[in-house]
Amino acid sequence: MTIKILNKNTSAKIAAGEVIERPFSVVKELIENSLDADAKNISVFLENGGLKSIRVVDDGIGIEKDEIRLAFERFATSKINNDSDFTDVRTLGFRGEALPSIASVSKINLRTRRNSSLNGWRILLNSGEYSELDKIGMPKGTIFEVKDLFYNTPARLKFMDSARSEASKIKSLISSLALINPMISFELYIDGNKRLFSNGNGNLLDIVGMIHGKEVQKNMMLLENDDESQFKFSGVTSNISIYRGNRGYMTFCVNGRLVESQKMKFFVEKSYRTLIPERRFPICVINIQTPLGDVDVNVHPAKTEIRFLREHLVSSLLSNTVIKTIGNHLPNSLERVVDNNNKYKFVSSKDKVNYEIKNDTFANFVNLPLIPQDNNYKNIFRILGQIGRTFLVAEGEGGLFLIDQHAAHERVIYDKILQHYQIGEKVSQPLLEDFVLNIDELSKSNLINHLEDFNNYGWVIEDFGHQSILVRAVPSINGFDIASIDIKDLLINAIDKLSVDRDRKEWHETMFALVACHSSVRAGDKLSNDEIKSIISQLESTEFPQTCPHGRPTMIEYTFDEMKKNFLRL
Repeated sequence: MTIKILNKNTSAKIAAGEVIERPFSVVKELIENSLDADAKNISVFLENGGLKSIRVVDDGIGIEKDEIRLAFERFATSKINNDSDFTDVRTLGFRGEALPSIASVSKINLRTRRNSSLNGWRILLNSGEYSELDKIGMPKGTIFEVKDLFYNTPARLKFMDSARSEASKIKSLISSLALINPMISFELYIDGNKRLFSNGNGNLLDIVGMIHGKEVQKNMMLLENDDESQFKFSGVTSNISIYRGNRGYMTFCVNGRLVESQKMKFFVEKSYRTLIPERRFPICVINIQTPLGDVDVNVHPAKTEIRFLREHLVSSLLSNTVIKTIGNHLPNSLERVVDNNNKYKFVSSKDKVNYEIKNDTFANFVNLPLIPQDNNYKNIFRILGQIGRTFLVAEGEGGLFLIDQHAAHERVIYDKILQHYQIGEKVSQPLLEDFVLNIDELSKSNLINHLEDFNNYGWVIEDFGHQSILVRAVPSINGFDIASIDIKDLLINAIDKLSVDRDRKEWHETMFALVACHSSVRAGDKLSNDEIKSIISQLESTEFPQTCPHGRPTMIEYTFDEMKKNFLRL
C-alpha cells in the first residue's frame, strides 16, 4: 500500500463531511452568511427535508460580480486576513470552508445583486464545476439554492433521518436564530407551507411569543444585569411557574453567535435548583457579550462550540444574574420589600412603591374577624383557615391564596439549615439515643467511602460492624423537631442522591432538602392559627418563597378576576 495525494474532488468531499453533516448544516451556514451580509429579512424554503432543495433568500448586501467564483474557492473569505484575526472575529463565518463544501456535494444555483448594481448575476455549480455568469434581473440581496444534497455521496445519504426529522431540526435552528436576532425577520416554508415566522420588530418578548407561544411569553422575565464587569448578560428566562421536560428550550449566544454549551445550560439549571421540579428545565434566551479576546470561536468547523478564557468567571456571573432575576419575581400579585431588620415582607404589587414598614407587626396578615387596618401598615393576608388538613387558605388583595402547608414549611426549614451551614454554624442535632442501623452492603460501602462528607454536613456516623452503622446525630438546627424523622429512610435517600448527583458540591443542598422534607409538618396535620401564622410569617422571609426545595409550588393564587369570570361577572 503506497502513500499518495488524493485528487481535488475526493479531498473536497472528505472536507465537506466535517462542515456539512446534514441539511441543517447547509441552512446554518447560509443563514450566517445572510446575517453577515446585514440582511434584515431571511426566508428559507425546504423540499423533502432539505435533501431535494434548500433555498435561502435574503435582502443583504449581495456579492460583487468579480467575487462570485472566488467565494467557492476553499479558504476564500472576506472576514479575516490572517491568523492574528482569530482573537478579533466579529462575524459569524470566517473559515472560508462552507460554500466550497456545500458545492462539492450538491448542485447550486446562486443569484445575487449588490444594492449599487442595476442587475444581478447567476452562476450554476455542479459538484464544484462552474457555469458561465449570467446577467439577470432581481431585487437586491442573494438567493442561494442547493439541490440534490449528497447526490454524489450515497453513503452519506443512507445516514440521513426522515424528511420530517430533518425539517424539524432546521425549524429548531431557525427558531433559535430568530430568538437571538429579534431585529431580523425570519420565515420558514416546508414543502410549500409556512411553518415559522418572526416579524423582526426588535422586541424579544414578542419573538418569544411567536416562537414558543403566548403562554410562555407571559411567563418570561427580562434578565436583570447591572454588574459592572466586562461581561454583559441580556435576554429572558422563565419564571418558576413554567418549565419543560428537556433542555431544547434553552438558547444561548455569545457575541451574537448561536452556541451549544452544556456548561452554560448546567449553570442556568443550577440557578433553578429547588425552584422547579427535578428533571424539569427552564426556558431561556441568553446573550453573553464578552471581550472578543476572551472567547475562542475556532474550535470546530461547525462553529457552534466555543471556549472561554475565563470560563469559571463567566459561569458564576451567569448563574448570579439568573438567580437575581428569579428572586425579584413572584408569579402572582405579590411582591416583596425588605424591612428595617433586613427581612423580606410580602406586599401587593400595586402598593410596593408606597409601602411603609412597621417593625412591630408579627406578619403581613390578620385573623378573622378582620381587624381594622393600621394606617401605617398594609395587611397582606387575612387567614381564612385550613382545609383538608393540608392547605392553608388566606385572602390577599388580589384574590384567594392556597398554601401547601408541607411545601411551605419545607422551604422554611431548608433555608434556615442552609443559611446556618453557609455562615459556618452548626447544622447537627444529636439524637436522644444512639441509633444502630442495618443497611445493605452496597449502601454501606458508598457511605463509608464518603463518611467525611456526611459528617461535615451534620451527620455523626460510625462504623458498627458488618452491615451496621451507628448514628449519633442528624443534620438539623435547634428549634426543629427531629423526633418524627425516619432516620433510615433519610440516610438511604442521602446515599442514593450522592451516587447520582452530577456536581458533588451541590449534594449537601439535596440532602438538606431531604432533611427539611422529613422535619416539616405533613399533609393531614391539623394546625392552629398560631402555627399557620408562624409558617406564613417565616415563609415570606425566605429567599425563594415560591417553591419548596424540591421545586413544587408553595402557594397558588386564585384571583378575584378569575372568580368573577367563572361566575360570569366579567
